[in-house]
Amino acid sequence: MKRRIIIVLIITIICFSIFLMMDYLFAYKMHTLRLNYLNSLFFDDSIEKYNFQNTPLNYSIKMIHFEDIINKEIKEKKVKIYGHGKKEKGSILLLGCSFAQGVILEDNQTFGYLLSELTNRNVYRLARGGMGAGNSLFQVSNDKLHEYIKENTTEPDYAIYVYIEYHQNRIYEDKYCFYDFFHTQVGYNQKNGKLVYVKNNLPILLSHFAIGKYIIRRYVEDKIYSNVDYMNSTLKKYFIQIKAELVKRYPNIKIIIIKYPMADQNEDYYNSKIWDELRNEGIIIYDIQKNFKEDFTQHEYQFADGHPNAKAWQIITPKFVENIKL
Repeated sequence: MKRRIIIVLIITIICFSIFLMMDYLFAYKMHTLRLNYLNSLFFDDSIEKYNFQNTPLNYSIKMIHFEDIINKEIKEKKVKIYGHGKKEKGSILLLGCSFAQGVILEDNQTFGYLLSELTNRNVYRLARGGMGAGNSLFQVSNDKLHEYIKENTTEPDYAIYVYIEYHQNRIYEDKYCFYDFFHTQVGYNQKNGKLVYVKNNLPILLSHFAIGKYIIRRYVEDKIYSNVDYMNSTLKKYFIQIKAELVKRYPNIKIIIIKYPMADQNEDYYNSKIWDELRNEGIIIYDIQKNFKEDFTQHEYQFADGHPNAKAWQIITPKFVENIKL
């Protein structure tokens, strides 16, 4: 009987080990395919790509963290700057995700480029595909970024964050490490009313496995995503802390959040009361849906995957600059 139990245990351990290995290799393969897709689509030649060596072993040892990319970009002075040499006006920090970055567009069609041309200001494009408020907070909290800015141009007069409703979810995709495209982890916990940066090692470990990502996703979707008020109030805290980090360094800086509509957006996010509350905190909220007669969620103004096309930014940017008096 004992021998039979031992044999069953051994077989169970072997089967479970094979399952974990297959699951790991599947997760690695999906990770690599998505990484290659991002490299081909999201990044121009002047920006360091997410091109760490993709091998099953390296996938385990060297994970892709946004912290690594952000720090590397600043250290190697590869932050994208539109409008080199324009010193007569304060610069602009452009924050957000691929919408602000301008994926798929030619460089001279992007929001950052057009902003620089129309305002005669340097524009630091800190936005990157897949980022959200947590990543932006991590960026603006980095002293080396601000040293780099002071070396290159005048201090910023404005920080502009391009918001889409995915950004509520990305706070937790990053924190719990189950973002679809890469192993990313920019996590903050709330402590004494402030967001404090942390590394959650368990989610990082679990994220190597497809089943691990599934377990975390189920937990987050059931416990967090279902609470819309909590999601909105948390996002508000990120924006308030982003402002605090910037005002600490540039007392006169103005913070602007551009709300960019999406066809499938969650209206409980887009029309949340937090936007009025953020206005009361001194943050300028610019709602594209309310300021334009055009419906930028239509195919005329976007690529097939939903990103803004050149026509959208050509219409939005001049009016935005005029309305805000940049």
